Amino acid sequence: MQDHLHNTQEPSCPDAPKVEAVSPNSNSLSFASNSDFAARFDAAKSRRSLGNSGVQSDSEPNICDDAADPQTPISEQSSDCQNSMSRNIGELMAVPDTEDGSHPSPSEQPDASDDSNATPMNPADTSRISDDAPRKKKKSSNPSSPKKKKKKKMNPFVAAWSNIFPYKGDKPLEVLRKLVLLLSLTVFVVCFYLLLHRFIDLYTAEQKYNEIQHEVNEFISTTVTEEPRKPSGLSQEYYEYNDIANKLLALNPDLVGYITIPDTKVNYPVVQKKSADINVNTNNYYLHRAFDQTESKPGCIFMDYRCHFDEVVVHRLSIENSDNLLIYGHNMKDESMFGTLKYYQRNVFSDPEKDSYYSQHPNIVLHSLYKTYNYKIFAIFLVDGEDTDSEYAFDCWNTFDFEDEDSFYSYVNNAKRRNIVNNNVDVTYGDQLLTLYTCSSMIPNGKLIVMARMLRPGEDPLEGTQNGYLNDNILWPEAYYKYRDVTPFDESQFVPYGKD
Repeated sequence: MQDHLHNTQEPSCPDAPKVEAVSPNSNSLSFASNSDFAARFDAAKSRRSLGNSGVQSDSEPNICDDAADPQTPISEQSSDCQNSMSRNIGELMAVPDTEDGSHPSPSEQPDASDDSNATPMNPADTSRISDDAPRKKKKSSNPSSPKKKKKKKMNPFVAAWSNIFPYKGDKPLEVLRKLVLLLSLTVFVVCFYLLLHRFIDLYTAEQKYNEIQHEVNEFISTTVTEEPRKPSGLSQEYYEYNDIANKLLALNPDLVGYITIPDTKVNYPVVQKKSADINVNTNNYYLHRAFDQTESKPGCIFMDYRCHFDEVVVHRLSIENSDNLLIYGHNMKDESMFGTLKYYQRNVFSDPEKDSYYSQHPNIVLHSLYKTYNYKIFAIFLVDGEDTDSEYAFDCWNTFDFEDEDSFYSYVNNAKRRNIVNNNVDVTYGDQLLTLYTCSSMIPNGKLIVMARMLRPGEDPLEGTQNGYLNDNILWPEAYYKYRDVTPFDESQFVPYGKD
């Protein structure tokens, strides 16, 4: 190790060595920290004081080995003092041995980068410890000191429950989130229940009507399809129950008949609810009741309470049948009830060569409890169910009998003006009419009407119904003109029913 001490020119020994700064590239040993330097400095001083018989000043330590002897030449005193100082510095800079006398390994030597024991450079204050040094927490030896309680694990069910419902200690935002979640779950459950209930209701109603259809299909397929025209006045004909009455009347005493449109889904019993007071409207009774009178969304096919249809007492007709029979049914999306009637309006073409739905299904069969009646469709049109007094209005659901020929032709010509499908079916005074009534989504409060007349004796059921095509001159409801750009009705192009 190089000697960094310089001799002075003064004759006496200096009180403290002057140490030059150690160059970073020097081979001299460096101290890990200021506190390390101070500790080693005190240790060396202690060792020197034990081996020295002389008395040192308390105020200034003498780092020379021996006091200056007046008899000794100054140059020798200076040299001895310099050697003593060199030995002291060497002891301070020496690496301490371990307890067994071996040198410590590099891993055991203090790290110069470790600031845990670092303190400002002050050899006079060896007890000072750096404020930056981390202090290790000592384990308490007091057995009575309280121990930290471990958190109990929450039951999985309670944990899941607390994620949905507000829980003690939840923050306001967390409570709000859970309330919104609960509201969403409630809406979902209610909607799911309503949809499930609806599907079950539709399925149950379909199964019930399938059983009824199975009971009467054999009779319907073998019955005679041609009947004479309605006689004038009361008939003395003997009326007797047919198979429909025998099979179904016991299930519901309100049964009045059975309606079918061949090769379609329209195949249902017809009921009619009447009150002792003829002025009481009972049409809503079967609006959402099935044939067995249980609650059902599709309801039932029912006849207007004001109509008279084969009302028999003691096997004789008690009252003449109405000139116009009105039958209601829901327009169901699954095509049950009157759900297929919409195709009469939808599947119609401008080209007469194309087969329209009307040309494929132009006939209706209505069975009473005694007889079978066949009808031929002549008009399909749209009306506003709420409009009864405007120039576009046609309340066809309020007419059941005609006082004279003029009232009859006025009624059927109003239907023809609105007819969507052009055809060649003729209508004359005295024809008994059948009107089917269902809802339509084409306009608000829209009602789709399918009107037919009874077949005449010996008439071809298909005569005049083939090659039906779209009418280009239609009197639409007032609301229809508001929502669609269509040509207004031209009365001059209209050809009415009536005498030639």
